[in-house]
Amino acid sequence: LNETTKDGKRIDDKKTSFTEDDIYKLIKELKSTDEKDEDAKNEHIDFIKVALFTGMRIGELSLLEKVDIDIDLKTINIKEGKTESAARTIPIHPYIEDIIFSRMKKSRNNILFFEGNTDANGKRLNRRINKIIPDKNKTFHQLRYSFVQSLYAQMEKQLIDETAIKYLTGHSQNKNLTFSLYNESRLPLNLLREIINRIKIDEVIERVSIFDKSKVDISL
Repeated sequence: LNETTKDGKRIDDKKTSFTEDDIYKLIKELKSTDEKDEDAKNEHIDFIKVALFTGMRIGELSLLEKVDIDIDLKTINIKEGKTESAARTIPIHPYIEDIIFSRMKKSRNNILFFEGNTDANGKRLNRRINKIIPDKNKTFHQLRYSFVQSLYAQMEKQLIDETAIKYLTGHSQNKNLTFSLYNESRLPLNLLREIINRIKIDEVIERVSIFDKSKVDISL
């Protein structure tokens, strides 16, 4: 899926996705790094976990506020972003529920991560990623590609079509297809939740104790 900005500029999509080994190494190294600020280290790890199961862009995730989280419906509501189709509702995967709700409690200014400082956070996080995985083609944005790949795996099994993938990733789609708290469409929330809950990164989950597997319905 190629992305363009609101003014029509194409976003580079030639960089490669992270492998499961990459993700394992990344989280393991971040957890064991000699970081004086334990909160900052955990914040980076949480940031990566949420990205893996939402496909959110770094700017969207950096600006995520408490008001964007529906606790009852367990959804993330993105109001706007880098592209015209960025506005969307993403069900919260069971693996990251505790992370989201914990970040809401810790937030001092209503923003969940890094006080909304997108540029500084992005540069610092990518430096740390490249130090652990020395490949200039693998940046934070490639976590989004890993998310997209997991959705296409479902399409290959004929569980979903590309319309759902475009919606969940905030890509251009038919003008009449909009889903939000204010305008329901032919993509009901329960369908989106089933799609999100099917996402699994089994090897990483087995090798790094970063998620509570007891919360996941493996029958989906």
